[in-house]
Amino acid sequence: MAGFVRLGSAVYQVNKIFNESGIFRAGESKHSAKLEARSEGLVTPGQIASSTGIFSYSYAESCRNTWFELARFAKSEFGIKDMTQIRAEHVKTFMQHRAETVSRGTWNKEAAHVGKFGDAVRLYLAGQGVERPVDDYRAALGEIRKGVLQSLPKVEASRGFSDPKAVISALSGPYRLVASVQYEGGARLREA
Repeated sequence: MAGFVRLGSAVYQVNKIFNESGIFRAGESKHSAKLEARSEGLVTPGQIASSTGIFSYSYAESCRNTWFELARFAKSEFGIKDMTQIRAEHVKTFMQHRAETVSRGTWNKEAAHVGKFGDAVRLYLAGQGVERPVDDYRAALGEIRKGVLQSLPKVEASRGFSDPKAVISALSGPYRLVASVQYEGGARLREA
């Protein structure tokens, strides 16, 4: 079974899977990939997500951070040294553990990341010529999603200011200018 990522730390293995799976498609159009998936008859968000890759650097970094956490958890809790051996039951346990420490939004985000990890492992193994089925992490997450999400409180509060003009007037210098650009033009902080 040459080509497996059995050697090295969990972080090294996750990076190897990420880099060699082909899941990272920077420079390609996410929109085109979704259209192609829909033309192939895929309709649910999970089906579309499993057939598309990762298209942005920031999302890739966020995914890999979750993957690192999953890998460390699988190694410490289950003794898994080969990250391609993570199974659906390991994913369920990890995400149930995460439900105890994160918010509903974070849990949903990490569940999407874990689904992408399953896609990356599948692509990595196929690229290595290994014909072994990989558990469907999304199906495993679907089994526990309802129960987990019922236990997590939904944040109803608005993240916006009730009086943004008062906040802007309280600022000075370049901060006021940036806040004005955000308010007037709808720009995000980095864009402003």
